[in-house]
Amino acid sequence: MIFFALVALVALLALFPYILIAYKRKRMLSRVVRIATRSGFRVRKLHKFVCFSPNRGKKYDLLFECKNYAYAVKLWSATKKGSTLTIQNGMVSQIVSVPSEMLSSEQTRSLATKYKSVPVTRNNYKVRRGKPVLGVLLCYPPNKEIIAIGKAGRKKLSAGDKLFDKTIYFPGNFEGLFSKNDMSLTEAEATSNS
Repeated sequence: MIFFALVALVALLALFPYILIAYKRKRMLSRVVRIATRSGFRVRKLHKFVCFSPNRGKKYDLLFECKNYAYAVKLWSATKKGSTLTIQNGMVSQIVSVPSEMLSSEQTRSLATKYKSVPVTRNNYKVRRGKPVLGVLLCYPPNKEIIAIGKAGRKKLSAGDKLFDKTIYFPGNFEGLFSKNDMSLTEAEATSNS
């Protein structure tokens, strides 16, 4: 009996960061959905358990749709508080600063996760033919920084920049888009559904 209790405790501790992310996502999404529906958007979940969707999932998670256009949303969350997300050659890694026991308490060292590939997000939604759809990467809880490393060097990405063929948004920026529901997206912002 004690063995099973210990196994359950270890499993709970291992899953706790993901449960916390799902809880934070649920709170954020209920606010965003409320604001979107007030602004005339219809919101559809594109699969069950949206709050538990993996960062590197192959499909979009939500569709925010109004009369003239839609936002296809892929959720992305920092798995470690205060981590830096680095992108290089279509692969991602998270860098976390941790205090070092051998250094003074004010000094830290960085630990990076192994680089992992990010699959191309498949369109798992249907909208009226010709309606423009903007791919959105909704980051929450966010990383401290998002850094793209390429031939031109390092570039810090922020809201409005493109990443994995989607535009980066944080909840506050994304909520601001709903007030524009009577406007149509520019061709540069959206890809037409064919």
